[in-house]
Amino acid sequence: MTISNYTADEVVQLGLKMFAGLPAYLAGSSVAAQFWGKPPGNDLDVFVHVPRGDTYAFGQCVARAEAAGFRFEDRMSKVNARWLTAGTPHWQTNSLKMVNDQGLELNLIGKTVNGSPITNLSDVLESFDFGLLAVGWETRKGIFRDMRSYQFGHLGIDLDGPLPMMLDRLDEMKQGLFSKYVGFREPGRLARYAHCYGYDMSLVIDALIQGYRANAMYQSSRGNADGDMLANIYNLTADQIEDGEWDQILQAEKKIIYLDELDQIYEAMI
Repeated sequence: MTISNYTADEVVQLGLKMFAGLPAYLAGSSVAAQFWGKPPGNDLDVFVHVPRGDTYAFGQCVARAEAAGFRFEDRMSKVNARWLTAGTPHWQTNSLKMVNDQGLELNLIGKTVNGSPITNLSDVLESFDFGLLAVGWETRKGIFRDMRSYQFGHLGIDLDGPLPMMLDRLDEMKQGLFSKYVGFREPGRLARYAHCYGYDMSLVIDALIQGYRANAMYQSSRGNADGDMLANIYNLTADQIEDGEWDQILQAEKKIIYLDELDQIYEAMI
């Protein structure tokens, strides 16, 4: 069976079965695909409850995944080995990627929000950028949660139609308050949901255009070469989003080098 044989519901049900009884949360693109009736991607994001940096739940999730036929590839096996002896680093996001023989990627993620490790599904959902991701599953009891009404019910919009960014993210984005890391990653995320997955992102697009123009204006006011370069990049990004140049955005994303978990561990040890 190839990855194309998985439906979104099969991916989610697999996650619910694997991690039943454990404090973990299924959320992200595969859960959204199940809820909105979209084609699945090739991965499942599982956010693990990691109180006070304790990796016990992570270890339990890894054991369940291995029993279900998932495995670490070489780089991730080194990360897992490091975590076994040193615990998880004090980063905002720590993740382990596993894969099965059908090519389904499983991302086990420990996340910190506002300085505190996630301890419930609402923390996970509110940490996302796009409102369409405001749904998820609690694996401990197999409960589905929908935060759309809480986030957007007062806006008078159709909750079954296009949704804006999560409200806290929306305010920050419109002001251009985002890091360089987010600035380089967000266009690709938008392009995948709009172009590859087929979501109507119209209520997100205007906010991103406004945000990139605002950040570009700030960068150009810094009076240095780095600021001028970022201003040019962000203005070009805003133009590409405005024109719907999704293929160009996705091609550009492939050329940007990001540190993965293993690279970050080596960097931290130098």
